This record gives sequence, structure tokens and C-alpha cells, in this order.
Amino acid sequence: MGWRFRNSFIPIPGVRVTLSKWGITTSVGVDQLPVTSGPAGVALTVNSPETGVSFRQPLVVQPTLDPSPSQYVPLLHSFPPVSLHPRAMQEIRSGNSSEMTTPGLAAFKESLRTAEAQHASVKIDLDDAREVELKRVGRYNRWNDGWLFKRILKKKFATLHELAKESIAQRREVAEQLELSLLNAQFEMSDEVANAFDSMCDAFLGCSRSHRIWDNVAHRQTNRVAERTMATRIVDLKPVKFTLGKCKVIVASMNVPRLENANGGDLYIYPGFLLYHAGASNYSLVELNALDLKVAQTQFHEVGAVPSDAQQVGSTWAKSNKDGSPDNRFKDNYAIPVVRYALLTVCSSSGLNEEYILSNVAATEEFERAMHRLKETVEVRQSTDAKVVST
Repeated sequence: MGWRFRNSFIPIPGVRVTLSKWGITTSVGVDQLPVTSGPAGVALTVNSPETGVSFRQPLVVQPTLDPSPSQYVPLLHSFPPVSLHPRAMQEIRSGNSSEMTTPGLAAFKESLRTAEAQHASVKIDLDDAREVELKRVGRYNRWNDGWLFKRILKKKFATLHELAKESIAQRREVAEQLELSLLNAQFEMSDEVANAFDSMCDAFLGCSRSHRIWDNVAHRQTNRVAERTMATRIVDLKPVKFTLGKCKVIVASMNVPRLENANGGDLYIYPGFLLYHAGASNYSLVELNALDLKVAQTQFHEVGAVPSDAQQVGSTWAKSNKDGSPDNRFKDNYAIPVVRYALLTVCSSSGLNEEYILSNVAATEEFERAMHRLKETVEVRQSTDAKVVST
């Protein structure tokens, strides 16, 4: 396979994501002609470094998003469903990831995609370079380890030596280009934002230790009379994990909260934004000020073992009358504990819609408070106080 030298390789340009009380604004390009994207839209800014004068020309008018937060009324849960008249379950999942990114992070996402495309292309070249190096260096070593050819064909041996050295140098150069093609993120935050983010991570670790964490992937309303139940909603729960980790989309040294998602992309919480990661090139970025994270207490009819970190608040019957008494028409009717759980919803007006149930109510409520403190801290800081710089 021939060597394909990359004469046109260009390192990914710098991207600056600025967190301010007006929202997140990203800028991509050189100092004199940056393209910016933010709540007011996309614009080209021309700066004159000698005069200090700048001119900003809007390029695209961004559609206005509905700022109203998602509303949720906590309901009584029952699972698994026992129904005389089954109804279709309504899926709970986020919308199209291609439409979920908030305007202030559009330029940042585009830079991530550019980096990914170039990284994949350079990776192919690196594989080619390694194959060429293996062949050339291997042939040179065989001649060098021998006695005859390198003495009677000195010119050919010298050529093999030069080709081996060249292949090593080319492989090293492409390996360096592969590193340059990554969009490495450096998080520069004020002490207030850094402390708030650390506190949020600590609170997240607390609720991640809940004995039970479920992703609610579907639900429906009950027919309380026909199904002989006191529950008002049937839910389909899938066990998931909350952990601190890294997302491959953004190269950074820090670990961030990761909420596993059973029927869509995992959620990663960074200082200033949430990343919805459904695949290698399938993800969205949502600003924290556009994120609606809420925790409510809910009563759950637990048919399994009650987690040790949950509180039982009552009991009901597998088959019950309207007044909650047992329906004696069912011979094997049995009591079911009613347990208090935490209902965590993560939504945005751009289409994010996820729902979790956790057994440790107090820890989940503390995570909600810590998350709100982080949002408030980010929103009140000036642009020079909290920055995400990507180079």
C-alpha cells in the first residue's frame, strides 16, 4: 500500500465557549474574523486590532425557542402492570438529537464534528503509515541482520536504510497530526463556579449510590376500576447506573456526572452545559440555563424487595376496591408495600425529555439543590469569570 502524505493537514481551529449571565456564546476562527453564535443568532465580527473598532454583521436569524419549562405532576406508580384491558404504553424519550442543541453551542458542536471527521481521516492515514513502516523497517532489519547483501549491494542497502528512516518519520508526523485533530477542552472557571461544580459532583455521587436507580422508558394511565388498583400510572422501568466518567466527544482530563439512558443517549453534565451522547457523531449540547432538572417525591407500589435506603410509607393490595380495601373476590390477593421514591426529570424546550426513579430521596433532592446552585452561579458570572476554552 502506497504512502498517502497529508500535505493539506490543518489543525482544528480554536473554539471559545464563554459562559455568561446572558447565556453561552461560541466563537470560531482567527482573531480578526471570528464567527460567533449565541442567543442573538450567528454573526460575522470584523475586528481592527490597530483602531480597536469592530463591526458585527448578523448572518442567520435563529428561531426563538419556547422558554417555558416542562411541567410535571407527580403521580402514584405501579409496576408491573396487571390489566384486564391493556392499553398502549407511551414512550418517554428525548427528541431528535440533531435539533436539541441550544443556539449558543451550535458553533462548538460544529467544531466537534469537524474535529471528529478530520480525526477519522488522519486515523486511516496513520494505519497506512504503520503498515508502510512495518514493511520497510522489517526489510532493512533483515538485510542488516544478514552478512552478504549489505556488503555486496551497499547502494541498495543505503536506500533501504533511508526508506526505513523516512517511514518512521512519516508515521511519527501523522501520529502527531492525529493528536492535533482532537478538540482538547480546557475548563477555566472562577472559584465560585469551580466550587459549585465540585459540590454538584459530590451530590451526584451521593445519589449515584442509591440502591435502586431506574430509567422510566414508558408509562400509561391506569383504569383504576377495571384493574382494581389504587395506582394512577403504570411505568416501565429499566435499571441504569449513575457514574462519574468521560465522554469521548470532548477530550478533557476531568470526570463529569454521567446519567445512563436505557432508550437513548447518555447524559453528561459539564460546567455550563449538558451533553446528550447517543453515538460517535450523534449528540447534542444543551446550555444549563435551558435545562429543567427537577426532583419530586412519589409513592410507588413495590412488588419486589424494598431497598434499604427507601422509606415504606404504607401498604396497598394487589387487587383493591375504590376505598383502598382488599377486593375479596380474588382468592390469592396479597398486600403490597407503598414506598417513597425520588422522581428525577431532566428536560429542555429543545426536546430533551428523560425521567429517572431513585430509591434514596434525600440524596437525590440534594443533587437537585446542588445543580440549581451551579446554574445560578454560572448565570450571574460575567464572561471573564467562567470560560470553557477549546484549543
